[in-house]
Amino acid sequence: MRRYANILLDETFKVVLCDPSNKQLFMDMIELLVHKKLSDLVFLNIEQHGLAISDKNSNFDMLCKAADTGEEFIVEVQNRKQISFPDRMLCYATFPIRIQLAEKRELLMKLAGGELEVEKMDYSLRPVYVISIIDFALKHENDDVLEEGLISRYSIREDASGELMTDALHFVFLELGRLRISDKESDKCETLLERFAWSWKYMHMLDDIPSSFQDPLVLNLFHATEYASLPIEKQQQYNKAMTTELDIIAQRNYAIQQSKAEGKAEGKAETARNLKGMGVDPETISKATGLSLDELNRL
Repeated sequence: MRRYANILLDETFKVVLCDPSNKQLFMDMIELLVHKKLSDLVFLNIEQHGLAISDKNSNFDMLCKAADTGEEFIVEVQNRKQISFPDRMLCYATFPIRIQLAEKRELLMKLAGGELEVEKMDYSLRPVYVISIIDFALKHENDDVLEEGLISRYSIREDASGELMTDALHFVFLELGRLRISDKESDKCETLLERFAWSWKYMHMLDDIPSSFQDPLVLNLFHATEYASLPIEKQQQYNKAMTTELDIIAQRNYAIQQSKAEGKAEGKAETARNLKGMGVDPETISKATGLSLDELNRL
């Protein structure tokens, strides 16, 4: 247990940071990553239901909205590279969009006395921003488009001109895997974004805040993740989440080791089969592969 929590793990991120007491911290984070100034933020239910009863529910790491404009923000943390991760985020974005339309439809039916007048349906959408903080790098055709080499941004635009089709959907990826500053080089962080990214990546390894880090956003992030400052119930939740995460890591490592061991065993067996086919005597094959005579006889 170090001084600061490891918020790169989604479960511990939810336990430690996703609390109304950290509202200002999240507002500052959104301002930095999305370039949106917020006057107030409302935390929403992170569990979203599927389209049908049989569908699996989705749990976001964080779901919130601007109190004045209704703009919604999904915040996801991912510390392991995942196949089709951007597509996963696109799927997540459909939930708040679908809810917006359902609310409009319900209101229209209420005003119309229970009958849905399709031609009067308003399909305009409040912007949804999907913010992903990921400890790996995405593939890009041209890395020069990344903001400060760390942030990639996507919206729905016309291919040739870049004209914005709709302001309803935006994706922001903070790619910590692109940070080229090591855990020993905090003094090389020159911008707020670099200090913010560096803190996310390395703070759980530290005992103190780097002296050069004086930005209110970064200081508040360190304070919010300081283990000793967490309420007892949060400490207990964090300990449980970390135990679960360590169990998952141990299971994954065991599976990898087993896979490697099985691969080596299969390689030895294949070599033994080839040698047998060449007429090499069993004793020589046993010495060459490490397989016993009984194992050779079973091949």
